[in-house]
Amino acid sequence: MSVVVDATAAVSDMGVERAVDSKYRGSSKNQIFATLFSCLGSLCFGYAVGYSSPAVPDMEWNQVMAADQLAWFSSLLNIGGMIGSFLVGGMLDRFGRKKTILLTTIPFIVGWGLITISGSVALFYIGRTLTGVGSGIISAAVAVYITEISTSEMRGTLASCGQLFITIGILIAYAGGLALGWKMLALLAVAFPALLILSLSSMPETPRWLLMNGARNEAKAALSWLRGRHVDVEGELRDIEESINLKEPPVSLSEFRRPELKMPLKISLLIALFQQLGGINAIMFYAVNIMLKAGFKESGNLAAVIIGAVQVVATVFSVFLMDRLGRRTLLTLGGLTMGLSCTVFGYYFYSESQSYAWIPLLCVMVYVVGFSLGWGPIPALVMSELFPVKARSKASSMTTLTMWTFSFIITKEFEFMQQVLGKSGVFWFFGSSCFIGVAFILKYLPETKGKSLEDIELYFLGKSLRS
Repeated sequence: MSVVVDATAAVSDMGVERAVDSKYRGSSKNQIFATLFSCLGSLCFGYAVGYSSPAVPDMEWNQVMAADQLAWFSSLLNIGGMIGSFLVGGMLDRFGRKKTILLTTIPFIVGWGLITISGSVALFYIGRTLTGVGSGIISAAVAVYITEISTSEMRGTLASCGQLFITIGILIAYAGGLALGWKMLALLAVAFPALLILSLSSMPETPRWLLMNGARNEAKAALSWLRGRHVDVEGELRDIEESINLKEPPVSLSEFRRPELKMPLKISLLIALFQQLGGINAIMFYAVNIMLKAGFKESGNLAAVIIGAVQVVATVFSVFLMDRLGRRTLLTLGGLTMGLSCTVFGYYFYSESQSYAWIPLLCVMVYVVGFSLGWGPIPALVMSELFPVKARSKASSMTTLTMWTFSFIITKEFEFMQQVLGKSGVFWFFGSSCFIGVAFILKYLPETKGKSLEDIELYFLGKSLRS
C-alpha cells in the first residue's frame, strides 16, 4: 500500500517537477558536444534516406536497373532497417550506447562501398540493405544515447538535434543530386561514418548504462564530464542508482505485459505507426518523382532541394521549441499541419489541374514543416523517455522495428497505392492518418517536458498501481 502512495504522490499527474532535479543542470557545453558528435550517426541515416530520391531517376535514365528493380532498391533500406531494429536492443545492452553507434559505421561503409563498385543487381541490393541495417541501429541508438546524457531541462532540445541531422543528411543527398550521379553520391556517403568514428570516439559512455553494468567510478567520471567538473554529481548518481536495481535481470519481452510497461509500449508503438502512415518516407524517398508528376517537368531535383532546405530550417525551430511548448503541443500542431497539407495536395491531384504547379510544392513544404516540428523529432524522443533504463533497449528495438516495417510497406507499395487509390486518394489517406494520430496523442500521451526520466517511470508505475 505504501508503494502506491509513494509512487502516486511523487508524480501526481506529472504536474510537479522534483526540486532536486534542478541541482543537476551544471554546464551544457559538454552535453552539446557529445550530442552533436553522436548526431553524425543521424546524418548518415538521413543521407541514406535522401539518396534514393536523386539516385533512382539517374539510375533509371542510365538504365542501371529496371523500374521494378529500382523500386526494390529504394525499399531495401527499410528491410535493412528492420534487421537493424532486431539487433539494436541486444547491442545497446551488451556493448553500450556509444559503442553501438560506432559499430554502425561498419554496415554503412561496407554498404556504400558495394553500391559504388557494384557491377550487379545483387550487390546493389546487398549494399542498400547494409546501409539500412546501419540506419535501423542508429535511429534507436542515437536517441537513447542523447536521452541518457541529458539533463531534463535540455533533453528535448538535444534530442531534437538527432532529427535535425537527419534532415541535414537528406538535404546533402538532394543537393548532391544536382551535380553528382548516383555513383559519386554513394562514394561521398563513405565520408560521414568515417567522420563519426573520429568525433564520437573521444566522448563518454552514458552514466546510466555504466551504472547498470556496475561501473560506478566510470559513471561518476562520465557524469562529471557531462555536467562540468565544478558540479557535485553524487546526488544525481544516487537518483539514477535508485531507479536501477542491479540485482534485477534485464526486462524480458513477457514483462511488457505489466501495466507500467504495457501503456508506454502501446503509446510508443502507435506513435511510430502513425508517423509512418502519415507518409513521410514515401514523400522523402520519391520527392523528385512526386514533383515531376505534379508538373515540375525539368526541375524535380531543384524542387526536392527546396523541400529539403525547408525541412532543415523547420527542424532548427523545433530544437528551440521542444522544451518550451512541450511534446503534446508540437505533435498536435505538426499533425494538423501535415493533415491539412495532404488534404489540399490530394485535391490538387483530384482536380487534375496543372495550372498552378506551385501548389504541390507549397503543400509538401508545409507538410515537411509540420513533420519537422513534431512528428519527426518527437517519436524517437518519446521512445527513449517513457521506459525505465532496463526496458529502454528492448522497447526501442520494438518501436524502431514498427517504424521500419511500416516504412517498408508504405515505400514499397507507394506506386501500387497510387494505382488503387489514385494520386489524390493516397494523399487523403496520409492526411486522415495524421488527424487520427493527433486524436491519439491528445488522449493518451502525457506531457514529459521538464520531467526527469525517473519521474516519468514513477508516473506510469503510480498510474498502473492506482488502476
